[in-house]
Amino acid sequence: MASIKDIRPFAPGIPPSSVNPGVRPPGQFFLPVELKNEILRNMKYIGPQIFSWGDDHRQIIDLSTAGEVKIHMVDNTIITLERLNPNPQHNEFMMVAEWCQWAMERDGLQENLQKNLYEILEENQQNKQSEIPQEDLKESLEEIKENILEENLPASRIENRAEALRRMKECLITRRSMLNLSNLGLTSLPENLPPHLIEFYCSKNVLTALPKVMPKWLLVLDCTDNILILLPKVQPSKLMVLNCYDNCIIWLPELSTNLRVINCSENFLQFLPPSMPQYLYKLSCAGNNINSIPDEMLENLTRLKVFDCSSNDLISAPRLPPKLIIYYCGENQFKTVPVPQPRSLKVFSCNGNP
Repeated sequence: MASIKDIRPFAPGIPPSSVNPGVRPPGQFFLPVELKNEILRNMKYIGPQIFSWGDDHRQIIDLSTAGEVKIHMVDNTIITLERLNPNPQHNEFMMVAEWCQWAMERDGLQENLQKNLYEILEENQQNKQSEIPQEDLKESLEEIKENILEENLPASRIENRAEALRRMKECLITRRSMLNLSNLGLTSLPENLPPHLIEFYCSKNVLTALPKVMPKWLLVLDCTDNILILLPKVQPSKLMVLNCYDNCIIWLPELSTNLRVINCSENFLQFLPPSMPQYLYKLSCAGNNINSIPDEMLENLTRLKVFDCSSNDLISAPRLPPKLIIYYCGENQFKTVPVPQPRSLKVFSCNGNP
């Protein structure tokens, strides 16, 4: 699993906290940090816009008034946090409220999958994102859907959203830069994740989609071993490591130009984007259905050290970048491999070609 250690030499400074409890805008009320954290930890969904935060029936959080968080105390006093200026504590309560409601829902794998497949067809028709004709794409998606439901429907019934909620709360309260929601059987994620995240891991779930907007400070995203069909169209601009192998992804979006590591192996990709991030030093796209890679795409990756395109449908080998060290291209349809190879090449495997 790639982590922040893989990019430490390249990583920019960790951003300062976007919530500074010591800075209070004029005229705003702030809860003491210890009390705020206690309330957030104990916050539970009761009904629309109403949450409890303790065992006493008077310990209620009321969000029914737009722009206000009303916290009812045991002594019948009410503390109001307003959205003005802005108020970071107000924002935290609104975010945890969204998570608490999400934790009570049961979306259902089939419903999520159908929704995402429809969005893919719409996007393909409107924006021509792929080179796949619409009817062929529709047929492929139906086949993918049947396979996904057959293999994953039982697993989707064992979902631990309560543990995911606990981890998200702790991440928000303690300001941890890493959140791990892996192996919880999750069929979906809340649309808003902790905004200060640097590393996010959600592998080994049953996710069909990620939130449309990911935290802007994110450097590492590991969503391996899910059933994702697409990645978010807009990626965090600072993202450096993207691990999305072993999913059902049919095409990649426009990628962050800051990426250093991409592993998109074991998906349903038929092509790669025409241009890749220029700082890449590792690219793995093995186990897909890719039938061609433009020469100029690789030649422009002057920092690329590791390239694995094995187990695809490639007919001819692309020209390689000048500083490549490791190259795997086995199990394709190559009849010849271009020579000369880069002088820097140390590991080369082309087994399993005609």
